[in-house]
Amino acid sequence: MAAVTIERIPIEILVRIFKFYKDQYQGYGDTTQYLFRLSLVCRFWREAIRKCPTLWSDIWLDVSTGKVEQQAAYQLERAGGALLSLAILFPYEYDEGEGTEILPMRMADIFRDTMDRWKSFRMHAHPYETQLFLNSCAGGCTPNLSKITIRSRVADHEGAQPVILIPFSRAAGIESGPPVTTRFRSVLPIYSSLGANVTKLEVDAMGADLSADNFAAALSSCPNLVQLDVTSESDLIVGHTSTLDTVPLLHLTDLRLSYIRDPEHLLGVLRLEALQSLRIDAFDWSPAMQSALRSIFRTCGSLKTVAITGAGLRNHDEEPSSLLPPEWTIVLPSVTRFSLHADAVIYPLLRQLSLPQAQTFFLEDAPCDVALSLLASATQLASAKLLDIFDAVPQNAHIISLPNLSSLKMAESLELLPYIDAPNLSELSLTSHRSAPPLTAVRGLLERSAPPLRKLQLDIKGLTDGEIIGCLQRLPLLEHLLILNCVMSDATMRALEKPPPSEHGADSDSEVLLLPRLKSATLWSHYTTIQGFEALVTSRETVNWRRYL
Repeated sequence: MAAVTIERIPIEILVRIFKFYKDQYQGYGDTTQYLFRLSLVCRFWREAIRKCPTLWSDIWLDVSTGKVEQQAAYQLERAGGALLSLAILFPYEYDEGEGTEILPMRMADIFRDTMDRWKSFRMHAHPYETQLFLNSCAGGCTPNLSKITIRSRVADHEGAQPVILIPFSRAAGIESGPPVTTRFRSVLPIYSSLGANVTKLEVDAMGADLSADNFAAALSSCPNLVQLDVTSESDLIVGHTSTLDTVPLLHLTDLRLSYIRDPEHLLGVLRLEALQSLRIDAFDWSPAMQSALRSIFRTCGSLKTVAITGAGLRNHDEEPSSLLPPEWTIVLPSVTRFSLHADAVIYPLLRQLSLPQAQTFFLEDAPCDVALSLLASATQLASAKLLDIFDAVPQNAHIISLPNLSSLKMAESLELLPYIDAPNLSELSLTSHRSAPPLTAVRGLLERSAPPLRKLQLDIKGLTDGEIIGCLQRLPLLEHLLILNCVMSDATMRALEKPPPSEHGADSDSEVLLLPRLKSATLWSHYTTIQGFEALVTSRETVNWRRYL
């Protein structure tokens, strides 16, 4: 009965189910084992699997098994004319006496005639094995290829070449086939005609000795890149380039560089007029880096996202002089997201930046004048976070109006509070562990802006009951409250309790409820008691209370 029911399923639906099941494991090894398991269920399933070419078109070959020719022939026969996803993994080590140059060419002999049907190509091998295979495929046309992944095992072979040549060809013109996304580990690619179709390049430089000249050569071969992502787990140093020529990447919109100690040398090689997103992490600040960023900020009018995080020790004292007069302003007209962990070397440039369209803003480790200057230029801000802002506020500082600001988070930066007017603020987070700032700064913001706060976090050393209660009395719309590390006692909890009924009527001033819209609150202090907290919870059961002991 079950077999009859199974055979009623249209074969097209059955094959789609099989493919979905098999694809769950694609990229993790040979998926034919799952097809063989399915084929054991019944004859109907076995025939459906055997006659469906696309189920056999994902070919994953582990060369160390010694049976790759048989497996390749078996799958190619069943794949028919379907487009192929090819993955070849070479062993780390070979048996004594086995020729390491023979295997790559044997693999190339098997698949060379199928190159016009490759839709993805993946290889894990030593660099010389990869190059031998590719050389044997030189001149082959790959009109359907859309994905290339090559992971080279450079760490095991010192002196390996940092670049490999990709000789795959395609008819001239960027519209001659699908765009190609690529991923390389420990090597850089140099393309032939296929490079015009490459739109995405990811490079993991782990263990490789890659230079700025290597990158220039590789990037020149794929001029239509849209996204470039370079990272290195070993803190790569690319060094200076040996040429003054630049590499035009006129279509590149997304650039990400991580764990490159001197990214300014790579940035200095590139022309990035269409850039929209710039993310740089874990590098060493230098005057050359300031120059590289200045050039990008002045030439990339389409830049929308800036996220820069250095890794070197920051120095507040050795601030270089600006390369341009202070009155020269560099406007970033399209930037909506700006995030920067600053350093003294970049302060002169920051004083010249203007962010008229910024929506979200994060600044860490900068002097007060830099923070105020950037905030004053960003009048459209919706969200701002300031961390470790230092030095005295300039004497000529004035109040900055931020009418659209809805979220403000400040840590060790509360000196700026008296200079911010945010009438539509709904979320405020204030942290200060260094010293107790004057509460007038907090109250001043609340009195000046009268913001409709819905969420408040106070993590301020030395903040007392009276100061906390004074703030809360000005926040009738507050729904979420978090108080940490303050000098808060049961007095604050009693103030938050719901007053008992009074014989004078419900309108008595003694029955006015503090924070009437409160939905959740987290309280932590060494000076509160369990009894005080339990009394508070009992009086207002509709609030979700949390207390850290």
